[in-house]
Amino acid sequence: AFPDHHRFTDADLDGIPPPIVTTAKDAVKLRRLKRVPQPLYVLEINAVLPQTLLEMVTAHVQQFAR
Repeated sequence: AFPDHHRFTDADLDGIPPPIVTTAKDAVKLRRLKRVPQPLYVLEINAVLPQTLLEMVTAHVQQFAR
């Protein structure tokens, strides 16, 4: 595991056995390396928020849309 906003280098992957599983955000960074890890699996992440939070955020945004 690497910290959020990590700047990947080829050396970061030394000793890490495949497959590499990562988020879409980090996959973009990993695909820019000279040695693109293979196989590279990208996780799709979907946030599930409580209905009350969605309503609160929607109401807040609508205040600025007027």
